[in-house]
Amino acid sequence: MTLRETLAQKFRLVILLTALSIFSVYLLVSFYMFNHYIQQVRKNFILSVAQLKKVATEFFIKEEEDPFIHMLNRVLKRFPVEPDQFERFLERTIDDYGFEELPRYTLERISALRIPNWVMDKLKEPADYFVEKKLTKNGYVESIYVKVGSAFYIMKASGEQFQIDTLFSDIEDLLEGLGIQSLRLYDVELSEVFSISQGRGDRIEQIKLKETLNQVLREKSLKVVRQTPYVFYADLLFLENRKTVLAPLLIVVSFNLEKILYPIFIGFAFIVLLTLLVILIASYISKKFSEEISKPFNALVETMKRTSLRGEFSDDILPDSRIDEVQALLKQYQELRSELSATMEELRASNEELQESYKALEELSAKLEDAYLSFARQLAIIAENYDEETGNHIERVGELSAYLAQKLGLPSELVYKIKLFAPLHDIGKILIPKELLNKPAGLTPEEFEVIKKHTIYGSMILGDKEYFDVARKIALYHHEKYDGSGYPFGLKGEEIPIEARIVALVDVYDALRSRRPYKRALTHEEALEIITKGDERTRPEHFDPQLLKIFLESSEEIKKLWDSLNEKAPSVITFKEVEERTRSLLTP
Repeated sequence: MTLRETLAQKFRLVILLTALSIFSVYLLVSFYMFNHYIQQVRKNFILSVAQLKKVATEFFIKEEEDPFIHMLNRVLKRFPVEPDQFERFLERTIDDYGFEELPRYTLERISALRIPNWVMDKLKEPADYFVEKKLTKNGYVESIYVKVGSAFYIMKASGEQFQIDTLFSDIEDLLEGLGIQSLRLYDVELSEVFSISQGRGDRIEQIKLKETLNQVLREKSLKVVRQTPYVFYADLLFLENRKTVLAPLLIVVSFNLEKILYPIFIGFAFIVLLTLLVILIASYISKKFSEEISKPFNALVETMKRTSLRGEFSDDILPDSRIDEVQALLKQYQELRSELSATMEELRASNEELQESYKALEELSAKLEDAYLSFARQLAIIAENYDEETGNHIERVGELSAYLAQKLGLPSELVYKIKLFAPLHDIGKILIPKELLNKPAGLTPEEFEVIKKHTIYGSMILGDKEYFDVARKIALYHHEKYDGSGYPFGLKGEEIPIEARIVALVDVYDALRSRRPYKRALTHEEALEIITKGDERTRPEHFDPQLLKIFLESSEEIKKLWDSLNEKAPSVITFKEVEERTRSLLTP
């Protein structure tokens, strides 16, 4: 991406982020306003329900002001358990007192099965009554359940009483103050009992109305139904005291959200249009601005390209810039160009000298590598001939160890070092008395302890130089056993370095196949049987299982490789030569 494109993109990004920030703030404010409005709507609904309950309570639930109820109480107290006398006395009392201003009641004796269970729970005394009032569109219907001894009666008023609009005449002014769009009352059969509406389209759908009624009746809690642009709140109006109950009514109040939603939507559209306009203007400005800034840099880059192709600084004239910092940069570049031109001439002259020095260093490095390799080879020959005549033992150990390392998938560099340094595994024996090394009879425990120190001596001889790290690990740990029964430290499993585990297996195999003063040379098959099945000194648990598996799978190839290496003429030197080589290597 070019500098011009980068600047234009960053500039547009800043404008976009600013617009998004404004847009996010607007959404948060709108959400807060909408939520605040909804909370206020909820409070207004609760106030309207409270007012309805107040009006209904004052009108329906004050039975002490009903003269008919007072008369019924006196009759029940006189005939608490005599149904027939109760009926006659009740009719005579009604005629005597006269209730022309009240509706006439019909008295019907009924079975206890016709009385609802919740009403039966209210009729606890031998002579008792309970009044149920049900609101309808034209007024209310009153039913009085009466118990006299074991007999039950129902008294119903003849017709509906008063106009319901008169009852709720004071509600309309309250609703307008609360911002309510409509208020409707429904009975449990969803018949509309009372309604006040300030517009059209504010009626809840019939299916949703039925679902809402069932939820309110079941959960006895307020429910909300959203039907854009209206929100409906529904609750249950159920009033009851000791002897009177008003049948349940569903109150549904709607609020028109247009007054809050429309301003929010208009503001949202305005913010979107304004954001798009700002982005377009910002894109144009950023394009011009980025071109002006990037022009000197583009010229500077082209000059550098030509300088790189020619191998010398170009004398191109760079354009000026109105930006002080850019102009200072161009001036500084021109000054540096002059200085570097002179420096490059000096560097060309000295480059030839450096190339000659580099060649000399390469030759010195190669000689040092040869010296290391020669030293390793001399040590290996000394160790082999100092112990006993074992033919090409060091050659076989090196080649076979490298073969197993390669089969194991070790890095090629490590395989090379294992091949190079595996012959040094017994280098420490040059510090062990020769009479112990060549003793034909068995060693005493004390003598064997001395022999075991050759691993430590080998590590000491090889020192702590990084180049001999692999050789030092092999010399120090090649007598450790995988099951932890080896020496000098009794390491176990993966604690033993992999190069030492490889040489340990190869060393045992070669020792079994080599002739020694105290034993004959074994065949490949005999050596393989001892390694896999074990004898008094060797057990398969001594070796890395993975290496042992590879060894067995490549058994024939290992046999051929060992035989070919064994046929070579052995490197044999006299003991005097061993001493001389040892003295020359160990003398500072």
